[in-house]
Amino acid sequence: MYVGGCQNDGSCDPTTGACACVGQWGGTTCTTCGCQNGGSCDPTTGACVCVGQWGGTTCTTCGCQNGGSCDPTTGACACVGQWSGTTCTTWSQLKSNSAPYRSFKWYQRSRI
Repeated sequence: MYVGGCQNDGSCDPTTGACACVGQWGGTTCTTCGCQNGGSCDPTTGACVCVGQWGGTTCTTCGCQNGGSCDPTTGACACVGQWSGTTCTTWSQLKSNSAPYRSFKWYQRSRI
């Protein structure tokens, strides 16, 4: 049994003295935040405040699309291939490493 103050809006059970924590707060005195990937617990509600594109109840859902991944600390998307943008939803042919596309008509005219 813990006799002492519960933190972060946790309440103390009068019979057992155990803390009942709110949101993602946990531990004996409600001082352990259960948010992941750089997320933090709101001091009043206990809800996770996620960073970057991390989301979900405990900041474990990555919002990056098209094969992109979230940086574990900043939550910024690391896009793959020719995808770019905040959530990897912008297709860009300019990111290609290949030579610019030349149409068949251009090729024909250049040989005349």
